[in-house]
Amino acid sequence: MFIRIYGVLLLLLCSSHSNAALLPKVEELQRLLAESPVEIEVVEPHLIDGRNQPHVVYLGYPVEKVFRVIFGVEWKTAATKMEFRALDGYVSRIPTERFDQYQAYLVFAKTNAREFKMNNLMQHERDVPLGPYYLVWDNIHHSELIAEGGTYWPYQVNEILTSQSPEQGLDPVGKSHYPPELEKYCLSCHQVNGFGGRKTSFDLAEQTKTIGEEKFLAWVLNPASMRPDTKMPAINEGMPETERRAIAKRLFEYLNKLAHK
Repeated sequence: MFIRIYGVLLLLLCSSHSNAALLPKVEELQRLLAESPVEIEVVEPHLIDGRNQPHVVYLGYPVEKVFRVIFGVEWKTAATKMEFRALDGYVSRIPTERFDQYQAYLVFAKTNAREFKMNNLMQHERDVPLGPYYLVWDNIHHSELIAEGGTYWPYQVNEILTSQSPEQGLDPVGKSHYPPELEKYCLSCHQVNGFGGRKTSFDLAEQTKTIGEEKFLAWVLNPASMRPDTKMPAINEGMPETERRAIAKRLFEYLNKLAHK
């Protein structure tokens, strides 16, 4: 009876708050799903150092099962993206079709480990709490995901929303098509026109206009060159340098133009 009542309450929460749902505690999620969690082994992208690719085994549930419990069986038709919000202000918006391509898990513990923490080497952070939940991907069977690094691996997740396309928020004038890399690499932490994560307070477009192209490229390609103790990771270092630089230039051109409107 409790499971049914709690499930109904979650669905009511979603429908009355634009399909937004605070995630239940682990014990409550286990009761809702009525099955045991599974082990998932991954190459942990936040721990990759050069050619060293450490494997970690986590405990959790396939995220699609969590979606069905929270948003119902029609969750895929409710949005173009699934939005994961974290306690530290990080926001990860992930295209719904990606969940058809790759298997993702919402995990809440490491196997054979007391603490659900991690060292985030790229952001110069140690003993970072991962809970309440951490979204991981099966990059053992899909090795192409390893080159993406930690993109789409949000931790400290406590809320999930269904999300529509952000074009109006990013470009209210409606004359420019924003580069997809902006949402993938930048808007998890930064904001443009009020759209994006909450880890920084400044508007990214205005900041781009202030610092100019040379500093912007250095900032996104090698953040430590601008500030040695920065927590900002570089644009995916698993890509060829020419591709990284091309992405950085597209980001600058779009943001610089947007700032002048």
